Amino acid sequence: EVVEKSYPKVISFMKQSADLGYDEAQDKMARICMVGDGGDVWSLGAPVDESKSFHYSTLGYGQNRDSNSAFSYQLGLFFHNGMGGISRSLYRAKHYFEEAAKAGRQVPYFFLAATLLELG
Repeated sequence: EVVEKSYPKVISFMKQSADLGYDEAQDKMARICMVGDGGDVWSLGAPVDESKSFHYSTLGYGQNRDSNSAFSYQLGLFFHNGMGGISRSLYRAKHYFEEAAKAGRQVPYFFLAATLLELG
């Protein structure tokens, strides 16, 4: 029996899981909403919706402050670039990049350095 892929179903089930508080689903929904059709493994044909991506990143961050630096990094990008209807704030970006860097992630160090240069 062949099982048909259904991206709308995938997105619907992932959203339900994220809305029920599962942090990995919140991370995936943040990515799905950010990339839309854009060449990522999570580009499932959903429209890009940066505000929803910010929403799921915030939910995940609130639940996993101590254990998941991916959400800190994502929030740093939102504030650094002023995406998702969020006002650009280099001070907030710095805060989130520092959190992500302290957790041992490599890429946030780059963005932390760039943010510090812009802050002057």
